[in-house]
Amino acid sequence: MIEPQGTEITESGIYTGTLSDAGSLTWIDEMGYDYFEMAWFWVELGRFDMLHLKLEMDSTVDLDLGAWRFPEGAPVEKDIMEAPGLTEEVCFINYYETIYQIFIGCYSGSGDYSLTVEIERTQEITGSGIETGSLQPGDSIDRYNYYRVELQEGETPPLPLIHLQQQTSGWMCSAKNGLKAYQIMMNTGGPTNKGWGDGDR
Repeated sequence: MIEPQGTEITESGIYTGTLSDAGSLTWIDEMGYDYFEMAWFWVELGRFDMLHLKLEMDSTVDLDLGAWRFPEGAPVEKDIMEAPGLTEEVCFINYYETIYQIFIGCYSGSGDYSLTVEIERTQEITGSGIETGSLQPGDSIDRYNYYRVELQEGETPPLPLIHLQQQTSGWMCSAKNGLKAYQIMMNTGGPTNKGWGDGDR
């Protein structure tokens, strides 16, 4: 059985290390480049969980950041165009129950890095009640909260029964039935929903 590489990440946190251009180069298909020393992590994400990665590094080193579904190797979320010492970031919503492989590679130079990992887990709604939270301007992980409602075959998302309080940039709720996955967003214009294709992914 193929296993993901590196350190498992189970919650938000900061991970540090040192990488250099010592040794030989290794080609990484998902990144499309050769790298010297590398650091590997992995995280298990549920449907509609959000992952935000921020890589900061010394001015003496040029590092690249990437993340992709494991073991499929796609889709790939990456930041490879920054100059040495500049922060690289990746932020995305995961639409699958899957493992994501996280990669840091040294393109040139030598220095320390700090990887900030933020995981926004989708919150399950299992019955009637009041859900509370906080939002703030910034990256997507700060501006949205995600909720999931599990419905039976043939049921529709209970929009008339869900009240979402507008705060800063909006609240977001997700729901799925046996045919489609739905994303429901409240903003100043009212609720909107978007389906992501037939069949449960």
